[in-house]
Amino acid sequence: MLHFYFDVFNVLNANTVTQLNRALGSTWLRIDDLLPPRVMRLGGAWDF
Repeated sequence: MLHFYFDVFNVLNANTVTQLNRALGSTWLRIDDLLPPRVMRLGGAWDF
């Protein structure tokens, strides 16, 4: 059986914070990571 797929991540392009620096010091609560921008994935698979 052959099937194809198409996925879209972060469709609304939100800038959601996913990680903060919680170590005490001058970088406390600095944003370390954001949700990546829009990503589209197209692929297929063959199941046997």
